[in-house]
This record gives sequence, C-alpha cells and structure tokens, in this order.
Amino acid sequence: NVKILWLSDKLSNMRTLARNYATQGDDFFKKFNNPSPRDHKWYYGTILEMLRGDLGEYPAFVEYEALYHTVFDKFD
Repeated sequence: NVKILWLSDKLSNMRTLARNYATQGDDFFKKFNNPSPRDHKWYYGTILEMLRGDLGEYPAFVEYEALYHTVFDKFD
C-alpha cells in the first residue's frame, strides 16, 4: 500500500523534527527555507488528516500523531 510507505517516510521525518525540536526549540525552524512553524504544522497536519481514515489504527500512525502534537500543538 502506497499510504503505508508514505506514512513510514513521514514518520521518519516527524521523529527527526521532534528530536531536533526537543533540543533546539523554536530556533530549529530557522534552518528551513520556510522558517514558519505554522506552515510546517499545516503540512504535517494535512498528512495526518489524509492518512487518518485508512491508517488511523496502525501503531506507526499513532506514533506520528503523538509526535505531531508534541511538536506543533503550541503553534496556532
């Protein structure tokens, strides 16, 4: 399933984001071409919603969602 592959890739990205955010805080986003954490929240949140229906029960999705909230919940 392509969505499982996509989730795997995005989970890897989210793990890296969470790890770096935990050590660097908001400054971490300054390294990106688009340094807006809100834009990154939108991107990863869109992925979250696109995968929820088909993969919401998968442990990898549950981890992705938890990491998403850890990193992005403070940004409105």
